[in-house]
Formats: sequence, C-alpha cells, structure tokens
Amino acid sequence: MDWERLDQGPDEERACYGQLRIRLGNILLSEGQDGFVERTRPGPLVSGYPLVSGYPLAEWLAWNWWRLTCEPRRDAPDYAWQAAHCLATVGDGYLWPNVTIHSDRERTALVARPTHPKGSSAFRFTADQAVVVPTRQLVSAADEFMTQIQGKLRGSGIASTSLDAIWNDILAERAEPEEAAQRQLEALLGFDADDSDAAVIQSLIDDATLLGRDAIMEVCAGNRQGRSPPGAADFNDWAGRYGSESRPSDRVTVSGLTFDGSTMPAWSKGYAVARALRSQLGLSEQPVTDQTLGDLCAVSPRVIDPADHPPTAFALSSEDRESAPDRSALQLPHRSSLRAGPLARRPARDPPRRALNTGQRLLHLPPETSASVCGRAVVPV
Repeated sequence: MDWERLDQGPDEERACYGQLRIRLGNILLSEGQDGFVERTRPGPLVSGYPLVSGYPLAEWLAWNWWRLTCEPRRDAPDYAWQAAHCLATVGDGYLWPNVTIHSDRERTALVARPTHPKGSSAFRFTADQAVVVPTRQLVSAADEFMTQIQGKLRGSGIASTSLDAIWNDILAERAEPEEAAQRQLEALLGFDADDSDAAVIQSLIDDATLLGRDAIMEVCAGNRQGRSPPGAADFNDWAGRYGSESRPSDRVTVSGLTFDGSTMPAWSKGYAVARALRSQLGLSEQPVTDQTLGDLCAVSPRVIDPADHPPTAFALSSEDRESAPDRSALQLPHRSSLRAGPLARRPARDPPRRALNTGQRLLHLPPETSASVCGRAVVPV
C-alpha cells in the first residue's frame, strides 16, 4: 500500500489510508479506470467512496483466514462462499477489487474479473487475470500486509483493536498443529471457525489417527457440501466389497521424474507420469486393456469395471499405523479446483481418460517422485 492522509472517519480507517495494489510480478489484479481523472490507476485509493481503508481488508483476511488458505472452489458457489473468498464483499461502504481467492492448500488461485457498474462510477476495475501461486507465498504476503496495518495502527497511537484480537487468535492456531488441523477441516467442509458440527469434526480427527491426516483432509476437500464426509468405516466397507489385494512392490514404478508439488497441478503430474510410463513400456498410443492395466497396478481387473466401484478411488493399506505413524493408510488421487490461469491450462491433447472416468485405475509412483504421502502417489494412465 502507498499511504496517504485522511482527515475524517474512524481512527482505524484513517490510520490505514492509502492506495491498495494487488500485484504478482508484472500482473496487476487491482487495476482499473478512475472516472474522476479519466485515467488508469493501479488500484482505488484506500478510505471513503471510492476510497477504501486497509483496515477492513485486514479484518476480512483475518476472519476468513482458514477458508482462504484451505477451501477449494465449489461447483456452485453460494453467497456464503463468495463472502469468504471474494474481496468485493469486504464492504464497509467501500469499493474493492473483484478478486476471488481459493486454494487446495498447496496452491492458491487469485482470479480478477472486470466490473461493469451501472450508471456513473468513480472507479471501474478492468483487470481480467488469473494467477496461481504457492499457498505459502500468499501466506507470506498476507503476514506482511498484517504487519504493515498493525504498524500503522501503533504509529497512530491506537493500542488495541478487534483486528488485533482476531489475528492473535489466528497466529496462535497456526502455531498449534492440532488447532490448525481442526480449523482446516472446518474450512474444507465450508464452515467458519466453530460453526461446524463438533461431532463430525471430532469423528474426522479420530479417523485421521487411523487413515492419516492428509488423507482425511483430501476426503473433506472432495466432499460435496451439505453431506457428511465418508469415514474410516466407509472406506473399510468399500475396500471389502470392491477392493483387490495388492502388494506395492508388485506394482509398476516410474523413475527419474521429479515434481514441484507447490506449483505443478495434479493433472499435469499425472499427464507427465502417464506419458513416461507409456514410453517406458513401449505402449505408444495404443489402448491399454483392462487386464494389462490390472497387471500394472497389481490388482484384479475387476476393479476396473465401471459398473462396480465405490464413490471414490482410493488405496487402503493394512500396514500397522504404529509401525509407520507418518504414512497415510488411505491414499486418494489429489483433487484440485485450480483450473484458471496459465499454470492450470491443459495441453492440446488430454491424457487417456477412461481410467480416470471410472473412478479407479490408479498407478503408484515411487516415493522419490511423490510430493506428499496422500494423493500424490496415484495417477491415471
């Protein structure tokens, strides 16, 4: 922010007055047309209409912290989702960039869209860009912004605000892994802090000790809003009804591939591994039979039957969790809603999709190519 002087308004807003810029390198997400001077600006001045204050933005970021850094985009976002993810809803009577933020925990999308106000408007946003960044980069930028805002408040003699109370709670939760995990589960299910069913959250926490925390996080991320996510009992039941015994050592592996799990989309990893495996096996472009695919995965080809499979693809390990506490017993294909922007653009030719469409047919990558234990060890062929 470029700080300016404001002579009226609440003390907190006056202290945090300036010009807001949301920038990633040369990409400016807050750019727009100033109706007063008829020229392009990097962003609206920050308090009063069309001026805004950095203080309510900081409050909004703090209040929605866990949903912004964990919750993916919904298939049909409702107003509650928009209010937690779109800067245009910050409100307080001010004009805000039309930027929506959503995340899969590893990567975060910032999507700016132009505004088309009816009648006369002091400022019209013109940015039409979408960027995807590692979530840690967004967290770092937000931390820096919060430090700036709190510094301006202290410099103006404002000792304590509601923002300080909320942000201190967030920092305490981030420092405590168990607290952070609970908040992430709530966010993944589409709830604000403490607004979810406590019994459901506790059940998920209990299941995480059996199946692995990352696996449960992935289950929640792929769960349809309004429905209870499947738990350990469900996965054990599906494994018994639909599963096939398999030894990881018997499955085909692909070596020599390395990935940056924070910047490379899940589908792109799958595409790269599928192409490498086809080359390794000399498959060229010909179709892969169910029997061959079953042999590669060391499972019965019956698990490939599209008419007989569970709601989601997964692998369930029988390994004792006490002997391998850091390994997820449950593994799922990583689901990412980050489809906007250059990093998520598909190549001209999609990878073969039959295996993916049936919800099964997965290959395990060797550990050195896997970004994490959960969801990165399976790819469609």
